[in-house]
Order: sequence, then structure tokens, then C-alpha cells
Amino acid sequence: MTARRSTPYLKLDTSNPLPTVTDSMRGQIRLDPATGAGDEDTVMFVGKNEDGTISYRAMNGIAIQVADVTLEDRISVMDFGGDDFVVSESPDYEANVSLLGNITMTLGPYFLNDVPGTATSNLFSMFFDTTTAVSIGTTGSWYMPVAGRVVGGFIQSDTGRTAGTAQLRPTISGTGTSFTGGNPTLDATNTSRHSVLTTWANGVSFNAGQRVGCELITSGWTPTTANVTALLVVRLDS
Repeated sequence: MTARRSTPYLKLDTSNPLPTVTDSMRGQIRLDPATGAGDEDTVMFVGKNEDGTISYRAMNGIAIQVADVTLEDRISVMDFGGDDFVVSESPDYEANVSLLGNITMTLGPYFLNDVPGTATSNLFSMFFDTTTAVSIGTTGSWYMPVAGRVVGGFIQSDTGRTAGTAQLRPTISGTGTSFTGGNPTLDATNTSRHSVLTTWANGVSFNAGQRVGCELITSGWTPTTANVTALLVVRLDS
């Protein structure tokens, strides 16, 4: 005699749409049937939310969560930092995660000699003008092949500050723009060197084809014989 074994299963109603959810349904498992192209059968659980409301929750798939906002309410959650990732749905049951700023690199170094006391001064690149000697050029901006954002800056002086301030600021095609939250600054606290790194959301944006450089804004700065070197950090879209 051949033994026969049956496999128990639970069959859910596949024809009726989900009813209006009520508190008395908590703990139930129901099936949300497909309604057309691009939709699929989804197993739903009736549960209570943190705010006390009752709702259906899908029991299949993975939730994608960005900056504490859940895109799909699923059992498992993948938590991505909101400053570095963007998420979309296409179709509505698929989550697409894209990394903001795929390439990070530095631009520079930039140079400025004999920092003026109170002025806005462009920083420039340095070049070899003979095989053994260098000179500061008349340009310091770099052509950007794709869009992105300036997300950081570094500055240092060969002579410590004795008075005033010197603030490094990115320039986009010649226009100075500040980081949200402040720029690298030499002052009474940071007399010789300072740096700032910020998030993608707080960076200074630029488009493909624009030029990225930097400028130094001084106010009552001494000594005016000081020379500074700077770097910028950029993140590119692709």
C-alpha cells in the first residue's frame, strides 16, 4: 500500500475586494485580488498603526524607507539615509532606489597669495611655467562634465591669522554661493586651517557645462602677507 499525505493550506477569497477596515478585523489575514494590468494579488494583514488607526498591511515584499518615511508598508524595512538616496515606484509595487552623487572627488588645489585685508578674491590654479618653476595662473575654475553638487571645502594658511576672518566659498560659473550651515572659515578659533563637509541636500548645485571654482571673502584680515591653499569636494550625479 502506498501512503498518501495531504498538505494543509488556507484558501483566501480571491473574488471580493477588501472591505472597509474596522477595529474588529484586527488580526485577520485577507487577500487583496488583482484588479487589472500592473496589479497583483497581495496578502494583507489587518493591524494597528502607531497613531492608533487600523489599516491593511501587505505581507509580501520589502519596504523601502527613506528619511523615516515608508514608501511601501511591508513586513521588512530597508532603511536608506534620505540625504544620499532617492526612491520612486514604477510600477506601484516596485521600489527603485537611486544613489545621489555616484562619484565623489576633489578639485584643486586652489591658491591665493598675499591675502588682502577686506575683499572678495578668486583663488587660482598653479602651473609649471618652466621645468623647475611654478606660477599662479589667472584661472581656477574647472569644467564640470555632468551635474552635481559641491559638498565640502578645505582651507589652510601658511601664516596664522592675527585678526579678522577669511571665508572660503564655492563659485559656480563665477558666482559665489554659500553652503547651507556655513563655509570653511579662518578666524580666532581656527587660525590656520579649517574644513566643512555637508550633505547632498545642503550642497551647492551645478549643471553640466558649468565651471566650479572658489573665492575667499576677507574682513579685517591680517597678516596680508599670508598665502592660502584650498580644495573643494564635489559629488557628481553620474
